[in-house]
Amino acid sequence: METGPKISSIESSYRKLAYVDEFRESLRENPGVLRATMELMNQAINDYNPKSFAYRPRTTVRYDKSTNTWLMNEPGREAVRDEHGQPVIDENRKMVYREFDEQPFYYGRATLLVPGEPTVDQETGLQVTVLGRSNRDLPVSNREDIRRVDKTDYFRVDIGGKSYFVKYSTVTPNPGFDEFNAVQQAKEVLADLDFVEVIDAQLGYQDGEKSWYIASWKDLESAGFIPFSPYRLSDDYGKFTERPRYFDLPHEKVKDIRTKLHAAHLDEDVEFNLFLAPNAEKFFLLDITKENNEGIGKPYRPNN
Repeated sequence: METGPKISSIESSYRKLAYVDEFRESLRENPGVLRATMELMNQAINDYNPKSFAYRPRTTVRYDKSTNTWLMNEPGREAVRDEHGQPVIDENRKMVYREFDEQPFYYGRATLLVPGEPTVDQETGLQVTVLGRSNRDLPVSNREDIRRVDKTDYFRVDIGGKSYFVKYSTVTPNPGFDEFNAVQQAKEVLADLDFVEVIDAQLGYQDGEKSWYIASWKDLESAGFIPFSPYRLSDDYGKFTERPRYFDLPHEKVKDIRTKLHAAHLDEDVEFNLFLAPNAEKFFLLDITKENNEGIGKPYRPNN
């Protein structure tokens, strides 16, 4: 009988840690790798300043390093609000608007992954690449009066012939320890479905101020996967993808995946984490979120 990797978990009143034992052992065998990785991550973030790109004809998107936001060169306007969040009304009883030449670029989950240049440690060969930086502030779909906030940096780390996906968060509703456990649970409930693979989570950590999540790297695009969501016309890197026709999609398989995840209360954000290889009708599930997660920092706030 096939069994999964051995997992250890440590919880206290101020921190939570879970990891695959084999991954933790590899860190112990390389005692300086954590410090070197952290230093390289800090350097990579300081250097991160990706180039502008054309998202569609006549629309250019650029990264504003000072505010950690993506902006597009389309004019717009928004209502001016007072200190209480109420719209300002002029003497003619009309709303006052502020006009601008650029406006925030809202993309899917509001996290656009545009990799920066790799930062390399010449001595060890350790390589860190910033994939993107999240500064999300979005309405919660079922609660228009509540907004979701997320501040996360995404990395690819290459070392010793292996690659990892790393998330570091200071504000998030889905911190590392919870995400690690949700992924392990998703593996269990989907184990009898041979057409779906779940990402291999390696470590999850969280305390009251920060969160780490590490998973094995999966190059989905090279393996022929595209986002399954019908609401996304391009992948996480802003590249448009040719989609199968709606009636050609394997909806029954998606229904099976959703049904099992729903029974385990794991279907909160399947839509944006499910990828499809159309020719093989195979699915790959990335990070998964469990319902009613309080997160770290202040991930939810009133929409004033």
